[in-house]
Amino acid sequence: MVEDNSRRTFLKATIGSGILTGLAGCGQQNNTVAVTPTSESNADGGDSSGTGKKITPAEGEADNYEPFDEPFNWVGISRDSSTTRYTAQNLAKNTWEQLGITFNLQPMKLPPLFERWTSNNFDVLTLWWVARASRLDPYFMLYFNFHSKFTDEGENMEQYVNPKYDDIADKFKTTYDREERKKYVYQAQDIIARDQPGIHYWHTYSLAGANNQSYSGWNPQIGTQAYWNMANLTNVSASGNDQALIWASTRSPTAINPMSIQGNAAAQATKMIYERLVRWTANGTAEPWAADEIIVQNGTTIDVRLKEGLTHHDGEPFTAEDVKFTLDYYNEYSVPYLSAYYGPVEGVDVQDELTARFHLSEANSAFQNVHLSQLNILPKHIWDGVVEENGLSHPRDWSDPDLTGNGPFELDRYESGGRIVYSPYENYQLADFGFDQLVWNIFSNQAAAVGAVQNNQAAFVQEINPNSFSRLQDAQNVSAVANPSHGASNFWVQNQRDPFNDVAFRQALSFALDRESMINTAMRGRADPSITPIAPANEFWYNPDVPSYSGGVERAIEVLKEAGYRWNDNGQLLKPIDRFSGDGPPKLGNEADLENGYTYTVGN
Repeated sequence: MVEDNSRRTFLKATIGSGILTGLAGCGQQNNTVAVTPTSESNADGGDSSGTGKKITPAEGEADNYEPFDEPFNWVGISRDSSTTRYTAQNLAKNTWEQLGITFNLQPMKLPPLFERWTSNNFDVLTLWWVARASRLDPYFMLYFNFHSKFTDEGENMEQYVNPKYDDIADKFKTTYDREERKKYVYQAQDIIARDQPGIHYWHTYSLAGANNQSYSGWNPQIGTQAYWNMANLTNVSASGNDQALIWASTRSPTAINPMSIQGNAAAQATKMIYERLVRWTANGTAEPWAADEIIVQNGTTIDVRLKEGLTHHDGEPFTAEDVKFTLDYYNEYSVPYLSAYYGPVEGVDVQDELTARFHLSEANSAFQNVHLSQLNILPKHIWDGVVEENGLSHPRDWSDPDLTGNGPFELDRYESGGRIVYSPYENYQLADFGFDQLVWNIFSNQAAAVGAVQNNQAAFVQEINPNSFSRLQDAQNVSAVANPSHGASNFWVQNQRDPFNDVAFRQALSFALDRESMINTAMRGRADPSITPIAPANEFWYNPDVPSYSGGVERAIEVLKEAGYRWNDNGQLLKPIDRFSGDGPPKLGNEADLENGYTYTVGN
């Protein structure tokens, strides 16, 4: 059976032209520029008549142009790491090479790809943002990934710098009033849509499947973690003889140590053992969890009062001392994967047994919903003194850590590369569970994981590709769910390197993409076209009126011609030397004169 919650309307190709109609915002005259074919001739070069026709330099101007240093270095994703994005990057490469540029595409698995990402060793790089519930807040998507303060340490590896954007991002970060904050978030999306620091192409749907024969009460959460979350686990019940709830997964954490989290898999494994002050509901709202009340005293001072009666798994009371210890511990020893969440905390004071006061380095309106929902709270009496007692340099080196936690589940056993078995903490005060065991079963490939759910050997599977999803649609014992999601997939480009430092060039790349064709080919239609990181599924924060990018290769060629680019007789793109020498007019976007506002239009 299938539950398809698609709200997307497929765009139809213009008859006879193959050019897609505009995306959201196509009616905004101040956002887009219509291209009218001209009969102007290129005096001594090629004939420029006709939309999308490449033209050569005029006679006597050849010395004003030169080819780029090609091919450009494209760090791509391997087929076995993401079949759909592997397909998308090949479609994009073929499209962009029609503009007269070439790429050296190097597909690789995620670990080496991340190394190239964090070392800025790429011209173009295929990457995507997983749709965690906490990313419904625009902080991660728009602030952490595009503010210039994160070009050295953070997620702004594309080296995007725009002072106007920084100003808007700072405002939505420090504004606590939700409606006022929304105005700045809309402005930020508009700037990103115009500057295209990364070329966004789709927001994939969350594809998952759950056994409806032996289990009931499934409550999938928005995003990629449809079932592995407290909103669902507190609702689902096992109805058969087997009281184990088994996740069929292909992900495997390298280790389960809360001070050694190096990726999403380890974060997902530990969040069941350790408590979070805030958790996210199925419909995508953040609510206090271990926290009873969160009070913003001022922009940089926030009080968190814990619920009464909470205990660690060994029965010791869970208090504000544990909260303070955890934040101090993170800052002392560092867990880079979590640094964005604890980094803004300058210190924590214990006000009383249940109240911890957070002091932030600067106002941060995302702190309550995002930061507090991502940090595991450690039992002080377990971790205090571990480094000294065991002769360690860092608590991540604790080879056999005591994983006594305080969260909803206790860890029964962990078989690296095999399975993780949890049991509900019997004295847990915040929820009840309708099963006796929670199991993370690790499969070598997605086909095997999907088969386990089909054959009643597992309860659910999530983050699956369209081919796997199709297998589940006709299975009578499985509910297959396709939910629009808020993740984002992008082709990142180095904004400080020629020609990607020219916003007109980046706009041309965006215009060239046939996003609908990519979605239909790679995702079987199960995605929304993307211009910015904020997805339509993220309804409150999504700006539907950002500039549109349609018209395909023909429109892209027109944008390049308008910006002064030309082509040689072999169709190779030539750059106007003065545009990149600093002697010509300033490029748009991150090098524009911003004193009179941000008014340029897409395609100029």
